[in-house]
Amino acid sequence: MFQLLDTQLLENSLDASSLRQQVIANNIANLNTPGYQAQTVSFEAELRQALEEESPEPVRPQVVAQAGRASIHNEMASLAKNQIMYTALSTKISGLFATFKWVVENAGR
Repeated sequence: MFQLLDTQLLENSLDASSLRQQVIANNIANLNTPGYQAQTVSFEAELRQALEEESPEPVRPQVVAQAGRASIHNEMASLAKNQIMYTALSTKISGLFATFKWVVENAGR
């Protein structure tokens, strides 16, 4: 299928950030739950490898068990970092579509 704008990478990155938000919230909610195994989202390393190998397959985020217990300080830092990443990604996508909109509106003038 022909795509003028290939946003799949950005979309998958937004999906990973959204999933990471849910996982962090779950970790925070269960900090004091006995036997709870904290989780994390695996995405960036797989994405880097796929880009290096020029793999045509899309990379999907995955929830994996985290080594050790979660701490409120680490989870809150991860939450802040993830929010910044999500904002940057959504701003980038908005900018791409704004540019595309401008091109369409001004074509043929």
